[in-house]
Amino acid sequence: MNKVILSGNITRIEEMTNGTKFGIAVYRTKETSDFFNCTCFGKTAEFLNKFFEKGSPIIICGQLRNNHYTAKDGSKVYREDIIVDEISFAGGKNEK
Repeated sequence: MNKVILSGNITRIEEMTNGTKFGIAVYRTKETSDFFNCTCFGKTAEFLNKFFEKGSPIIICGQLRNNHYTAKDGSKVYREDIIVDEISFAGGKNEK
């Protein structure tokens, strides 16, 4: 089973041709946070773009994906992304 549920704040939103990439910061302590790259598509992307902006609290549910590739300079790049299936409000519902 590959299921990830996170609660945090949006750090950035970038619309793509077929979806939306965004980042979230998940707080461990007041001094420490983990940052995750997320991608969503279709109705989920539409929902995100309509109701959320940078700094908004958010709850996401999705799958963790490993993206490993070789860069143009020959170095190995290791990246983990979350493909988001569900988005929920964390706090009040706000329309941008």
